[in-house]
Amino acid sequence: MTHRLLVLGPSWLGDAVMAIPTYRELRRRFPNAHLGVLARRAVAGLYEALPVFDEVMVYDRPKGAGRFLPYADLVGRLEKFSADTALVLPRSLGAAWTAMLSGTPRRIGYATRARRFLLTDAVDRDPALLRTHRVHYYQHLLAPLCGVPAPEAPRFEVPEPATRSAALLLEPLANASGPLVVFNPGANYGSAKQWPEDRYAALGRRLRAEFDGSIVFVGGPGDRSVCDRIAHEIRGSDPSDRVLDLAGKTSILELGAVLAASRLVVTNDTGAMHVAQAVGSTIVAIFGSTDPVTTAPYGDHHRIVREPVECSPCLLRECPIDHRCMVRVDVDRVFAACADSLRGR
Repeated sequence: MTHRLLVLGPSWLGDAVMAIPTYRELRRRFPNAHLGVLARRAVAGLYEALPVFDEVMVYDRPKGAGRFLPYADLVGRLEKFSADTALVLPRSLGAAWTAMLSGTPRRIGYATRARRFLLTDAVDRDPALLRTHRVHYYQHLLAPLCGVPAPEAPRFEVPEPATRSAALLLEPLANASGPLVVFNPGANYGSAKQWPEDRYAALGRRLRAEFDGSIVFVGGPGDRSVCDRIAHEIRGSDPSDRVLDLAGKTSILELGAVLAASRLVVTNDTGAMHVAQAVGSTIVAIFGSTDPVTTAPYGDHHRIVREPVECSPCLLRECPIDHRCMVRVDVDRVFAACADSLRGR
């Protein structure tokens, strides 16, 4: 039986959320094990809120000439953890290398990027597996350890302190009569995922006019400028007109609480989209360069708006041509999806 199990978690927020069913299955299968997770600081708050892990080991990813000492410190921390099994969810060579340097005798991960020799249980990625949702993809890694579980949707409960904090952030809209609609117009991965700013602005104006809606913007620090520009366009001449910009102002858990408080979330394919799904939000997701087969919100309560052009999904960060997958998605189509959701259809 596994007594000390180390999980090397994904670096991106969306992947971390989609791996939640895998983590829950580990706890069900090994109720008495000491479970630890290695998590980047940017997503550590999510892991700390899950009733799964006994220990969350936070790390930063330093760059430049000074990165070797912090990395050596990280390897030392993992050695002290003394895991007997490591589950390596990232597919990078570095993640498998770190697991090996930690001295963990059994290391399970996908056999990619010439890292098969670093793993004791190298799981092949066949083409059919790559065409499944990422929830299933991560669950499949459990096959050598405890078998592949039945699919389940990622879910997590927002802690009460984060809910109270989010309520304070939303207080400027406390007296609004219409639905609260969250816009998530950024995309850390690259602009190829982003629906045009002017379309978000036009959608926001229409939702306010026809549903008396309030618009709340969310995103990371890198999304502040795009959210600020769209918010300015929606507000027009009245800076207090039911538009609240929270981009870069929330923790992951506060973000989850804001999303849970909404009637609707309109989003690109980003980590916040998966957080919205995990807290039970109703979602309209706009897809372009990425593949809804593998990364759509998992389960119910969502609508996908997509233009199936010949070059999509390309999975590129930046569009090398005319961004046709996004510019051909007009405001009417997204508004229709939003209206149906707001009317409960």
